[in-house]
Amino acid sequence: MAVAGCITLALMAAAALLFLTWKFPLRREAVIRSIAQKTQSRVEIGSFETKWFPPRFTARGVKISRPDGVVLTIGWAAVSATYTGLLRSPRRLHDVEATDVHLVAPAQRLRDLKMSGGGSSLAVRYLHITKAGLDLTSGAAGHPPLQFVIHSLAVRDLGAGSAARFRIAMHNPKPSGDIRSEGSFGPFDGTHPLETPLSGSFTFEHADIAIPRAIAGTLDASGTFHGPLRAISCTGTADVPAFQVYGSSNSVHLSSRFDVTVNARNGDVVLNRVLSHFDRTTFTASGSIAHEAGAPGKLAKINVDEQQGTVEDLLILFTRHKTPAMKGSIDFRAVFTIPPGPARFLSKLGVQGAFHIHRGYFTNPKSRSAVDRLTSSARGEPKRLKSEPTELATADVDGKVSDPGAGIVHLSDIDFRLPGTSGEMDGTFGLYQKDLRFKGRFETEGKLADTTYGFKSAMLKVLSPLWRKRNGWKSVPFDIGGTASQPRFRLRM
Repeated sequence: MAVAGCITLALMAAAALLFLTWKFPLRREAVIRSIAQKTQSRVEIGSFETKWFPPRFTARGVKISRPDGVVLTIGWAAVSATYTGLLRSPRRLHDVEATDVHLVAPAQRLRDLKMSGGGSSLAVRYLHITKAGLDLTSGAAGHPPLQFVIHSLAVRDLGAGSAARFRIAMHNPKPSGDIRSEGSFGPFDGTHPLETPLSGSFTFEHADIAIPRAIAGTLDASGTFHGPLRAISCTGTADVPAFQVYGSSNSVHLSSRFDVTVNARNGDVVLNRVLSHFDRTTFTASGSIAHEAGAPGKLAKINVDEQQGTVEDLLILFTRHKTPAMKGSIDFRAVFTIPPGPARFLSKLGVQGAFHIHRGYFTNPKSRSAVDRLTSSARGEPKRLKSEPTELATADVDGKVSDPGAGIVHLSDIDFRLPGTSGEMDGTFGLYQKDLRFKGRFETEGKLADTTYGFKSAMLKVLSPLWRKRNGWKSVPFDIGGTASQPRFRLRM
């Protein structure tokens, strides 16, 4: 009986060993075959070591390549399990660790990558990846890949039919900055993958938002996100301590609160509402940054609405001087369009909108005093001595703004009104050189000779009868040149 018992135990042990060898995919050939079948790839493994108690294997020099150009390399990986976990359905691994991971993939192929979800035959209790990189290639000659550097990725309960918890630290290439995020993902919807829920929080630090010959600044942002992959709702705050426009020597502290929706499949973004503030000006923005049918890249369409901002806040962004050329309050509404492509940002920028300036006035004493004296004359006040101060005259200005995308802003239908004076003008403003080119005409009841002294005053008295008059009002043509910081006014004879 004892011999029979020993033989029975030996046979059972042999059967168990055969079962383990067949059932558990911890052998080199089984691992290669399983990965190749699931990913339709060619699989290569350098060194491979298996341990059975507890079940575990380590691999070095792993390379998985697909015919479509997707290549995954892994310097070192370790997979451990328990026998009870391997007998479960889905099969459950205890820990998966990997380092020196590098994935190269054509950007347009990412959406075609197969994902396993609720119906997966494998679940992982803990996944930890360090020193990883993702290179997205465009296929265009001379265009380097977009490189994401993942410092650390940790995931718990992956593919277990419930929400997986994740934590990631990575470097984003565009805009260049450091991202940290944690949250939950899943359960994965294998039938409708884009319905898979995602939620969590993030920080985006030291992001360089510079666009050559357009803007400069470093952004820090934080927020939360939730929703299905097709429409992830993201809210939070962003801060740029020194936001600067190309060609200006001035920077402003720009802070924002944002509410956007992101499509994880194609990266399209809907700006539900972005509230931004700098100095004494606050404006809201909405719109989209998305692909359009038949067009390469993404087209940005952004609606901007500014109520009760200040003219000086806007002008300071476009001047090299510390003092803006004009002050006053402004309401501004416009649609900005930015098409994709390699052209310079300001050359591509399209604008269509309207503005209203309330109680605006020039800050340059020479320009301001001429306007002040003109309005004083229109009110019938006697000409003051040159040393006498004049009452500040302010203007209300309405106009339209457009830019077809050549870096030159067109301002049209501009109407301005001062006490005893009104007029209209049209012209252009160069976004690169900040140059002004305007022509207009104003009508006034005042005496132009009262705006200056000496020879200029005498000449204006001589020329005044040449200008057309109607009901006691003189109609005077003029030009505005120079730059935004140093405008030059000239009466046309």
